Amino acid sequence: MCTISWLYDHNGYHIFFNRDEQRTREKAQQPKVHNVAGCKAIYPVDAKAGGTWIAANEYGLTFALLNYYQAPIDTDAKHSRGLIIPSLLPAKNVAEAHDILKRVNLKGFGPFSLLCFSPQAAGGEKFSDANRRVPLLRWNGIKLEKVMQASPLISSAVDYENVNAVRSELYRNIFREKTALQPMDFYRYHATHTPARGHLSVCMHREDARTVSFSHVAVGHHVVAFTYLDSAPCCSVSDGVEQGRNLNTATLIRKAVTETSFA
Repeated sequence: MCTISWLYDHNGYHIFFNRDEQRTREKAQQPKVHNVAGCKAIYPVDAKAGGTWIAANEYGLTFALLNYYQAPIDTDAKHSRGLIIPSLLPAKNVAEAHDILKRVNLKGFGPFSLLCFSPQAAGGEKFSDANRRVPLLRWNGIKLEKVMQASPLISSAVDYENVNAVRSELYRNIFREKTALQPMDFYRYHATHTPARGHLSVCMHREDARTVSFSHVAVGHHVVAFTYLDSAPCCSVSDGVEQGRNLNTATLIRKAVTETSFA
């Protein structure tokens, strides 16, 4: 139950993530800098399981995980999917992260989609727009697959086909005609209630679940910044985000590293 989109420009890249959760779930801890096996990384921590759904490390890599509800439910899954990302944070490039994940016994985890962002595209090309594909590692409960994914990526446990169609069409309608995209365009997309405030809208509201937070990761030439809104973005975009209110930001100095191709 999440929506993630992204934008690459001449300075690096931006990621925008709506996290949707049950209304009864405890609030996550605010993002801060952690030290994971000698590598610095910024991420929020889930109060229930101690893991995370999105994190950026000092090498300019960002990992974002969404549940993959289209796979059969694994009733034997014992481990929280939020523990996956912390295990990858020491990686210096996407290929290294993939190698780490291949060594993990995933049989104890429910199905998931893991997006891997880096300052360079596979093969060393620079990303330059909102339509480029990024590496995605998907565990379907049986095997780990690797594909390239276009923005946005949408996850929903309820009415997935309609949810995906509505949110994807809105994304195309907003961004396909724009030539000078800005992060604020994505803030507004993630705060929208089109076609109505409910389960179809990007900022999601159901009786049992809702969008509980909004994350914006910005990776530039020298700095990694994680901006976090601990509420639904619809509550703050119009009266707060543009002025910077209600947001918490943590930063890291980015280390230079040579990227290798995704294989």
